[in-house]
Amino acid sequence: MTEQILFSCVGTTDPARGEHDGGLMHIMRHYRPKAVCIFLTPEIAELDQKDRRYEKMLDHMRERWDGYAPDFVRAENQIYDASDLDELSEPLYEAFASFSKQYPDAEILINLSSGTPQMQMILSQFVLDLRYRTRGIQVKNFERKAGTTSRSNDKAYDVELELEFAELNENEPEAENRCVEPKLFALHRQAQWAQVEALLRRRDYGAILEMKQCLSEPLMKLVAHLHARNSLNDNEAKKHLRGLELGFAPYPCKPGAGDLSDYRQVSEYFLMMKNFQIAERYTDFVLRLNPFLIRLQEAYLDVLLRKYCGVSMKELLDTDYGKYRKLSAQKLHEKLPQIAQKLDQKLLDRKKPVLKDSAPSIFIYNLFLESVIGQIKQPLTEQEQVQIKQLVSLFQTCERLNAQFRNSAAHDLVHLTDEKIEQCIGMNTQSLVREIERALIAIYPQCDPALFHIYEKCNQYISVHH
Repeated sequence: MTEQILFSCVGTTDPARGEHDGGLMHIMRHYRPKAVCIFLTPEIAELDQKDRRYEKMLDHMRERWDGYAPDFVRAENQIYDASDLDELSEPLYEAFASFSKQYPDAEILINLSSGTPQMQMILSQFVLDLRYRTRGIQVKNFERKAGTTSRSNDKAYDVELELEFAELNENEPEAENRCVEPKLFALHRQAQWAQVEALLRRRDYGAILEMKQCLSEPLMKLVAHLHARNSLNDNEAKKHLRGLELGFAPYPCKPGAGDLSDYRQVSEYFLMMKNFQIAERYTDFVLRLNPFLIRLQEAYLDVLLRKYCGVSMKELLDTDYGKYRKLSAQKLHEKLPQIAQKLDQKLLDRKKPVLKDSAPSIFIYNLFLESVIGQIKQPLTEQEQVQIKQLVSLFQTCERLNAQFRNSAAHDLVHLTDEKIEQCIGMNTQSLVREIERALIAIYPQCDPALFHIYEKCNQYISVHH
């Protein structure tokens, strides 16, 4: 069961009056919170100093309530006018926030009945604040009308006598539990959280950040991390992780896998694409497919060339082509003449000119890949054969999708749907994403499949801790 704590203003109806519990004491009687913080104005603090009413209340509870002894905190302040909302807001919030930080996993009960109407108004806002796990408690007046009995600031008020009579009355078998949890607050919080949940599902972390105080500070840091991460702002994303203890690795990776730079770039780019797919932003998904697949093809070509030809892809690329890399025809012919001839022939067969220095494309890399595979001399295991077949099939599928929709998506007023994509390639985008995940696992030894679900993991963490 979730631990509960109680935050309460106190006024002239507390701790008891009219031979009945005040709001504070009645909530404690029926909920037995682990800790209690009372917010005292100078007027109430002075009354407490004179008759030690809250100390006597606690003694009474220990004696009569089976040894019940909650942690008890007094939040005193120098408020001049307890009816002034502006004067009240800041010290009341500071006391509330400070108390809640001491019990980060607890549900906070909030007394909505004690104190001035202005205090009750501010506390009602705390109940609606999604940054905190709260429950508003209203205590009904035992007389069913307001202000008819003596108050605890009357000169004749005797706290010990009031506590004794209150115990007699409230412990009667027919005594009513006057605590009410107003449904309005619960419904409002549910509506707020439903909005946040919908944005989490859509991966719209920027919209959650715009809501400002909808989640606790640590959760908002996690949302800021996800927003920056989904925007490929790596430095900013990692900055927001500082100080967060999630209980799981935000960047899961298999150990001992060497350099991670290329893998990190490719895998994070893929996660962004996957989020587009989940959000049904299919046009954005297709537009990002081209640069992603080229990097994935390069990574796989590098694996095959190193293993079977003793050459790396880096040796075949020039990086002086503006900010883009280019596949060097000269280097290819020098280092892999047979493969280069195969590639040129494949281009001619498709009525294309032979390879010249140019920015890589999915089309060129698919032909290059076919040429490399055709020159592998050593026997392949069944597993290797299956893997090659699957990856070649995936790359060809993506080539068809890219050729069909990329230009129209980039330059025309088109609306791509999952159905249109499936008609083109014979699978929907969800299936395509799963195939790409298998490819990443096959190509990168560093790849931990847990990475593919990291956004869901973070979203779940936010849901559990909100």
